[in-house]
Amino acid sequence: MTIVPKLASKLQRRDEEPNIELAQELVNNHNLEGIKEVIQNLSNKDKKKHF
Repeated sequence: MTIVPKLASKLQRRDEEPNIELAQELVNNHNLEGIKEVIQNLSNKDKKKHF
């Protein structure tokens, strides 16, 4: 499962609430794959490849 559809930017939202809820969900469910996906994306130096 990819986390991309749950991101505020993909939901056409300008606030951070969806991202905060997603972060809480990832931590509460111990979703290490989702957390890794976020880290890999944020670590990517090519901004065009960000979500």
